[in-house]
Amino acid sequence: MKRYLAIGFFAMLILDTCPARAAGQTDRWQLAFKYSTIEFVGKQAEDNAIKRGSYGALEAYFKLLPGYYIGSEIGGSSINNGSKVNLGGTVWDADFEYLSIELNAKAIHQLARWLDVEAGLGCALVEAGNVPVYFSAENYTKTYFGAQGFAGINIKGEHWYTGIDAKYQLVEDDYSNWRGGVHLGYRFD
Repeated sequence: MKRYLAIGFFAMLILDTCPARAAGQTDRWQLAFKYSTIEFVGKQAEDNAIKRGSYGALEAYFKLLPGYYIGSEIGGSSINNGSKVNLGGTVWDADFEYLSIELNAKAIHQLARWLDVEAGLGCALVEAGNVPVYFSAENYTKTYFGAQGFAGINIKGEHWYTGIDAKYQLVEDDYSNWRGGVHLGYRFD
């Protein structure tokens, strides 16, 4: 997981040197915190006794062209599903851990000076599995690939914005999920 976070961080630094920076466009960056409900819809949800939980994420986007952004979202969920893991004869309580690292593209359409809508598509690396409490997730999760579509509505001020969003993420090995929630963000140059 640490290597994915490092790759994402360095990719965002590299992308900061894109032509949009040189053009001096305003509102070049968007940074937001998201809080959502996540609901798993596949066979894995039944097998792992996971249905619904909380999901928190941090997202960052930069403007490629007026109204078009590219960015990344890193978020996760830990759901107490009552599972157990046997480690060397000792049984430990385990939680279902879900981490999603996404690369997304979105379009924003302004409806009014204070209101806009957004929609987009993306791809993801997902780590999921039952992890013993107090242990590192690296040894107990598997990595999967996914794709998603999302939409949202924003109420915005000069720099701050807030709104609601919905996302469907299609993930291999049947870890697909729906998310719906709120976000709070800041736009800056």
